Amino acid sequence: MGKPDDYGPVMNASLWTCVAFASIFLGLRLFAKFWKHRGLWWDDYFLIGAWAMLIVSVGINTKNVSLGFGKKLTDFPPDFDFSVFETVGLLGNLGGNASMFGIAWSKTSFALTLLRVVEGRMKWVIWFIMISVNLAITGMVIMTWARCSPVQKNYKQNLPGHCWDPQINADYMIFASAYSGIMDIVLALLPWQVLWGLQLNLKEKLGVGIAMSLGIFAGVIAFVKCSVLPSVGGPNFNYDGSLVIIWVEVENVIAIVAASIPVLRVFFKDLKSSARGYYVYGTDDHTKRSRIGNNTVVVTANRTVNRRGSVSKHMGESGLDDDSDKSILDGRHGTSPSSGVLGGITRTKEITVDYDAARDGDSARSEGYEMEQMGGRRHEHPHSPGMAV
Repeated sequence: MGKPDDYGPVMNASLWTCVAFASIFLGLRLFAKFWKHRGLWWDDYFLIGAWAMLIVSVGINTKNVSLGFGKKLTDFPPDFDFSVFETVGLLGNLGGNASMFGIAWSKTSFALTLLRVVEGRMKWVIWFIMISVNLAITGMVIMTWARCSPVQKNYKQNLPGHCWDPQINADYMIFASAYSGIMDIVLALLPWQVLWGLQLNLKEKLGVGIAMSLGIFAGVIAFVKCSVLPSVGGPNFNYDGSLVIIWVEVENVIAIVAASIPVLRVFFKDLKSSARGYYVYGTDDHTKRSRIGNNTVVVTANRTVNRRGSVSKHMGESGLDDDSDKSILDGRHGTSPSSGVLGGITRTKEITVDYDAARDGDSARSEGYEMEQMGGRRHEHPHSPGMAV
């Protein structure tokens, strides 16, 4: 199938499809958070910002299509007023900046989420990735406007002044996009490093690991985008640049969707559990009561209620369940003594039952991560504490 004569309709269809996908997944993510009576945290705010930049960029590109962007320059009639491309150029730069910020913020969102589960040196690795990717992408934004002097010459070609070779911008964009793609893959693999040390069955590890690693597709898209970026310095960017814009927006959307899926995985599992109905032990006198509201959890094994109102669930060799990743919506950080040892390996899972979520305003603490409630870590000593969540 050959290239279309006019990329405009293809752009509009592709970009607004991207908006629809991003809006659906982000909307469901936010609904899931509010359904659990949880506030938003910085990862949510950055993801909302990425979505907002997507809307701005797609809106600008839709306007540019109406002005003729996406067509070959040779296809315009002789009497066409080419001065309109000054407006197209200005809007294109602004739309490109919005896209770049959207990509940076969507990646930042996932990195912030990871910061709440990793420990030690891994935190520094994530901070380095987050800062370096933002700097690399900010460099693209700066170079958009710094190429020409005066600045207006970036979109008014007939204006007196000077510009450096546009291929320099194209080369830097390829470098920054490739680096961003590599970092996407690294961030997607980090959850597996945490998962490997947890007492989980293989099915659960695969389910959680795959859900948390979908950002790898954003990295793949970044490399695909690199293959079309050389057209940025080409003479017919009005036509060839359409593919660049499409792939840029697709990268942002994939990152938003990938960051939302882990939350939705837990949300739908929670709905499934609600439909089945179950009981919870939640008081000091161990009174059995029906599940009421959204702040209860299933406890089917031996239990211990401590002074904080948390329930420690002690598991044997076959006691691992697949509801362990619910903490992405209602988990808590913290430490607590654990018990239940099999041959020197801690088999403890502590679940904090929040009886009054409304009084907890600290979303950074109340919002957990999908791997926080998945089991204890391995310990060499029988009395070492497990992973308290």
